[in-house]
Amino acid sequence: MIIAHLPAGYLLTRLGWLRGRRLVPWVLVGSVCPDLDMFWFHLVDQGHTHHHNYLTHRPATWGALIVLACAFPKGWLRTVLNGIGIGGVLHVMLDSVSGRIDWAWPIGRFPVTLIEVAPRFDWWVWSFIASPTFAIECLIICVAGAVFWRHLLRR
Repeated sequence: MIIAHLPAGYLLTRLGWLRGRRLVPWVLVGSVCPDLDMFWFHLVDQGHTHHHNYLTHRPATWGALIVLACAFPKGWLRTVLNGIGIGGVLHVMLDSVSGRIDWAWPIGRFPVTLIEVAPRFDWWVWSFIASPTFAIECLIICVAGAVFWRHLLRR
C-alpha cells in the first residue's frame, strides 16, 4: 500500500468496528505512523535496508503498544496508545498485501506478501500503479470518500 493507509484508518473508525470519538484521531495517526521510518530510510540509511525491515513495520511493535495501553486506567493515555496501536496494526496488515511484513518477529521469520508486485518499470512507483494492488487502494479511497461524504450530508 502506498496511499490508502489514512483512508483505511478512517473507514475502520467510521464503519462501526471501533467505538469512541476520542479514539478516531489516534487511529488515523497510527495508520500512517509506521511510514515515519521513511525519514530514516532516505536521510540516514540511504535506502540500504528496505523500510519494511525496520521496527516500525513489525506487527509486534504495534501489538505491544496495545498491550501497554492495558496497563493504564481508562483515560486519555490509554486512548492514545490504543488508537495509535490499532492504526499501526492496520497499516502493517495493509502493507502485507504487496510488501513483505514479518509477522512472526521476534520469534521467527515469516514474511507475508499476498500479491508480488513485479518491477516492470524503472521507477518503482509506476510498477505499483500498474499492479492490481493499486486498484485495491483506489477502492479503499473511494469507499472512504463516500462514507465521508455521507457523514457530511447527515450533519
